[in-house]
Amino acid sequence: PQEWSLLEVLIRNVNIALSRDKLLNMAWGYDFDGDARTVDVHIVKLRKKLGWEEQIKTLYKLGYRLETTA
Repeated sequence: PQEWSLLEVLIRNVNIALSRDKLLNMAWGYDFDGDARTVDVHIVKLRKKLGWEEQIKTLYKLGYRLETTA
């Protein structure tokens, strides 16, 4: 279920760079006690399930961005 919350955040912010902390706050909520690496694990799962290796970009030392051309 959390993967889909993360996907929703990425879709709502398409073509916008989001830090791991921002993604945690938006998808998990401010009371989440986990690590920012949690985002990385969920991104890997989303890419694999959706086949979006090229659409979900990793931004070095920042976070992620869902890219579309449409």
